[in-house]
Amino acid sequence: MNKEKKVVKDVASKIDEETLKSVSEVPSFWKVIKREFRADKLATFCLIMLVIIFTTVIVGSFLIDQEELMRINLRNKYHAPSKEFILGADIGGRSIAGQLLIGGRNSILIGFAVTILTSVTGLIMGLIVGFYGGKVDSIIMRVCDFISILPTTMLVITFVVVIPKYTMWHFIFIMSIFYWLG
Repeated sequence: MNKEKKVVKDVASKIDEETLKSVSEVPSFWKVIKREFRADKLATFCLIMLVIIFTTVIVGSFLIDQEELMRINLRNKYHAPSKEFILGADIGGRSIAGQLLIGGRNSILIGFAVTILTSVTGLIMGLIVGFYGGKVDSIIMRVCDFISILPTTMLVITFVVVIPKYTMWHFIFIMSIFYWLG
């Protein structure tokens, strides 16, 4: 028994503090992410492609004059792909590539905005219900039950039609009202 203790003490004394620190140290979030992306080359490639696509769509859509792009020019009706019309033109003579960039930007902004608003709303409601409980919990849960049984898609379409000067931000707000339950 004494021999085993002596061997353990000898081994422990050989290990210096730095080695113990590096072994017992919990890696930070970013170190773990970096390690995982180094190990998975396909994920790294996909991340790079996603960043390139998002950057191209966001920057490209802000460089385009949207008013000029949406102006109808029947002389360019179904114009073939060229330097002016990279992907050609539609029936109104408008650039398809420009419309794709603006549509992509709107889709990305709507997706991120609705996700953030619904997450914050759901988090706040969950914290309120969890903190107060009792009657507050019952009331908020009945509101959630009521909203969850509504035909959400039909209500969103109805609100979109009813609002007089409808913008993308109205749509984001309407979607957030009904989709925070998820």
